[in-house]
Amino acid sequence: MPVRGATREVFARGDAVIVLTPTEVRVACGLATGRTLENLAVSANISTHTSRSHLRGVLDKTGCGWQAEAVALLAGLSLGRDPAPPG
Repeated sequence: MPVRGATREVFARGDAVIVLTPTEVRVACGLATGRTLENLAVSANISTHTSRSHLRGVLDKTGCGWQAEAVALLAGLSLGRDPAPPG
């Protein structure tokens, strides 16, 4: 899934809309494909702590309490692009 610059990924399910940053999408998609936070951190040249911070953003925005719950939720949602970044 391509992620560019300041775009945001918009996930919709019914009336619920979840907006994630490109980095949060990379973390969520990486986890959904079986990668670990540590592996994602190395690939992105960031610390594992930073990778965990991005995961916390995903959890907060989705209302999920567990990593597996967020991955399962996002796997069932439709993906669209935010038409234009603010500003």
